[in-house]
Amino acid sequence: MRAEDLTEFDAYMFATYSLYVCLLLGVQVELTPTDGPTQTVDLSSATESTVAYAADGKQVTLPTEQLRRLRFSTSPVAAIDSAQLMLTDGSRVAINSAALANDELQVRSPSWTDTKAISRKSVHSILLQPKISDAQRTQWEKVSENQPAADVVVLQRKDKELQAIEGAIQAIDEETVHFVFDGDTIEVKRSRIVGLLFVASQSVATQPSRAQLSTVDGAVLKVAKLESGDDGLKVSTMNGVVLTVPYARVRDLDFAATSTAYLSDLEPESQNFVPYLELPQIADLDTEWFRPQPDRQLSRHALELTGSDGSTSTVTKGLGLHSRTELVYRLAGEYRRFASVCSMSNRHSGGAVEIIVKLDGREVSRVNLSTDSGNVPLDVDVAGANRLTILVEYGDEIDIGDHVNLCDARLLK
Repeated sequence: MRAEDLTEFDAYMFATYSLYVCLLLGVQVELTPTDGPTQTVDLSSATESTVAYAADGKQVTLPTEQLRRLRFSTSPVAAIDSAQLMLTDGSRVAINSAALANDELQVRSPSWTDTKAISRKSVHSILLQPKISDAQRTQWEKVSENQPAADVVVLQRKDKELQAIEGAIQAIDEETVHFVFDGDTIEVKRSRIVGLLFVASQSVATQPSRAQLSTVDGAVLKVAKLESGDDGLKVSTMNGVVLTVPYARVRDLDFAATSTAYLSDLEPESQNFVPYLELPQIADLDTEWFRPQPDRQLSRHALELTGSDGSTSTVTKGLGLHSRTELVYRLAGEYRRFASVCSMSNRHSGGAVEIIVKLDGREVSRVNLSTDSGNVPLDVDVAGANRLTILVEYGDEIDIGDHVNLCDARLLK
């Protein structure tokens, strides 16, 4: 039927039906405004500047400046246990495979459906072996923080130390990395390589991203442009990589990310866990089980807060920690406040800790926390500080039941 053949009534009915179908195709999300309670709505459309949705029979359009977050899934974020791709704008993605030829990476990821071609100019690094020790991860992070003058292959030596070798990465296939070193091309087995760093050849815009998209697979994308479609959210990252993420893979679309950094989304500069009783036989098990848990409790359940009336509410962002854990974050003077709500896990009885906050090594806050404390807010002025240290120290009951939730732990600009 052509538009010119429609009567006025037909046109009205057609428009009404189209709107009805649009709403039927909408994705249900939890919408959290900057000022007001979270509500469940039917998403109609989303861009980097506006979000349209249906609620209580009404169609509403809001500018993203008035939104804190859209939550598409309440599932805990999966730990990335596969290879990881880091883009030059800070976006990171779990990948199933990556092959390099003619300066273009062919990447498969659980965060999207098809193989995606990404220019090597947009790639900062690839961590090929994610299951490395904490000491090796610290070495990798130090190497990857630098801006290399050439491509770098990071190998694991027999003594388990990491070795960074500069050269030129020519190609990557399923089994090997073709690497030019001192004029000779060497085929290095991928099984020997911990990670790859690519020489910077692309400048990234310094303005903040419009939003941050996180997936259930643990990916984090820095959003410059956004467009909703039938098959998912089409994202243009800050360095120009265009991806379509299916709605089923999206966890959060965070519009406060430009002014808020959640600790669970940040890599600490250092982290250290010390058990109350150090038993060599179970040291590795202790470290694995009691390591910090981003966006979930140590028990691997969702983060929760218990109200004064006994009701329980789920919190989507935060950290699950155990005594004695120390986390150090690099601030570089970029933030003005650190805020969180602290509580002992309601899934364990007992437990008592001290939560100590330090700025540049100087103690600025100390909170005694137990199962009788309820929910204790933390609000610390961090303006001008370069490093934030959070220490969960043993309390009066050694370390029994010391499961701590730092809910909504965040840095504010």
